[in-house]
Parts: sequence; C-alpha cells; structure tokens
Amino acid sequence: MSKADVRAMASAYDLADLAELPSAPCLSSRVETALRIEPEILQAIDRVEMLLRRELSPGTVRCRVRQTGVVVELDEPTLSKLSGDSRARLVGQISEAFGSRRPIDFQAYARGSAFLRERNS
Repeated sequence: MSKADVRAMASAYDLADLAELPSAPCLSSRVETALRIEPEILQAIDRVEMLLRRELSPGTVRCRVRQTGVVVELDEPTLSKLSGDSRARLVGQISEAFGSRRPIDFQAYARGSAFLRERNS
C-alpha cells in the first residue's frame, strides 16, 4: 500500500487526522546494521532525540548509533544555527544519555542516508 492508499483508507474510517501525522521511524532503524540492538541504546536514542526537540525545535532530528560513535543528524537550518557553545553543552548531555565516551558528531540530515558507505573500487 502506498501512503496515498493508507490516507484514503484512514479517511474512509474517519481517521483522517491520524493519516496526516508525521512519520516516526522505529528507533531500531537508528542503530547501524550488525550492531546489537539493546533496550538501553534505544532508550538513549529516545532521550537524545527528545532533548534535541526540546532544546532546538528542529524540523528533523535523528540520533544514529554507529560503530564509530553517535551521529546526530539535524535539518540544515537547525544545524547552521548551532553555536560552538551549544554543541559542546549538547555533546555532554548526549554522552550522559549513552553512559559512555562514544565520539559524538553533528551532521546534516539527508533522507535515506542512514548508513551509506563508500564503495571500494
């Protein structure tokens, strides 16, 4: 079924208000393939995304857990407004959420870019 089909069906069942809710992908989709998905990691991802929504009101936020660390993806306008001081403060809070010293990076959100890898020639 396409999104249009789901919206049409929701409307037919008088659920049109639900059909227009923004998408909310599963938190496990934030964990890089081959990494173990653990409840503590999912809770940390949720805490970080809620923190960032509260602090920055971004249009889009994704907290991704990768083998190399944590990557916070924000929409371009929000990312461009993030000052060095704000970044440093948020890195501290994100580190606390994960309870570890994982490297933390901020990047621009790109739809469908969850775990792209460069191809070896």
